[in-house]
Amino acid sequence: MKKLKKLVSSKLYLFYFISSILIVYMHSNPLQWGIRSNTGGICSYIDSFFQTLSCTAVPFFFVASGFLLYKDLTFDHIKLTIKKKIRRYGVPYLAWSVICFLLMDHLRNMQYKYIPLYLLTSSFDGALWFIEVLIFLVLLSPVFLWIFRSKKVSILVLVLLFIFSYYINIPISGSSIEVILLSPFQEHLKIAFPYYFLGGFLGKFYFDNINKEKYYSRILSVVLSVCLLILYGQYFNNFPVRITGIVYVILLQAQAVFWWMILPSKIFNYKDHWWYHRTFFTYAAQWIFIWGVAKVLDYFHLMGRYVSFYKLFGLRVLISIFIVIITILLGQLFYIYLPKAYLFLTEGRVKK
Repeated sequence: MKKLKKLVSSKLYLFYFISSILIVYMHSNPLQWGIRSNTGGICSYIDSFFQTLSCTAVPFFFVASGFLLYKDLTFDHIKLTIKKKIRRYGVPYLAWSVICFLLMDHLRNMQYKYIPLYLLTSSFDGALWFIEVLIFLVLLSPVFLWIFRSKKVSILVLVLLFIFSYYINIPISGSSIEVILLSPFQEHLKIAFPYYFLGGFLGKFYFDNINKEKYYSRILSVVLSVCLLILYGQYFNNFPVRITGIVYVILLQAQAVFWWMILPSKIFNYKDHWWYHRTFFTYAAQWIFIWGVAKVLDYFHLMGRYVSFYKLFGLRVLISIFIVIITILLGQLFYIYLPKAYLFLTEGRVKK
């Protein structure tokens, strides 16, 4: 079994942790609660920068998941691996869905017969669409593994997946509850498919290179920094360089993947802190607290207000910090005092 070096593994968990924080920031936008603002000032630039970074988080999750699965997956163990992965993803997925269902008062506006469909489409805990899609991709493991027998064929399929994910859209029409709930799955799958396959490709053909950190280069680091600045500049109308289409999407979403591959562990002196391993708990539990924030804003009649952008940005940062800290501490309390419940909610997603 191929194992990541300790420092490389710590770097991976650190990127997981950072990505989960960016996801919380993405979901903590006060605009979704009707709070409006003018734009401008330094806070607007900072917010745009974090918006740019947050778009890299989900693709990185899928790349890392594919990388870790396919680095040593073979047909000899594929059935057992699929069963383990579905259990590992499915148990916490259903657990968090039930928790959100009970806490967030979904019964009030719902027909009981649709509860199973809501559970299967991450409708109770919206952030868990990632796990829903991941389970589907795990079921396709035999197909991916068959493709990975040939490196040339894999490269061709990878290119086609990125092209199709951007240009191909299967129209889904209808007003039934089934269509409304299932139609987002297509959009989520379009994001996940190419990056998950990319992760599997890297794990299958370039594991040793990544594990030995052979891709570190000052020149490549400078190039990626320039790309990040160009992506950031797309938020401003007077920025001289414009990129659009599939090039923009790939450069934007794959930034975290590139940085994870080229940044050497030693320059950061990584330490494997316990809070790196609360990523999944934070990712899953955030939805409850975002719902709670909405309730608090509504209680104090703050929804629909017009404020300065400084206040809007400050509110977003405070909400993000609060949710990250409270979910990390809550996860630690569960881990210490209710270890069985913690393992049930994360299916062992913690370093012993």
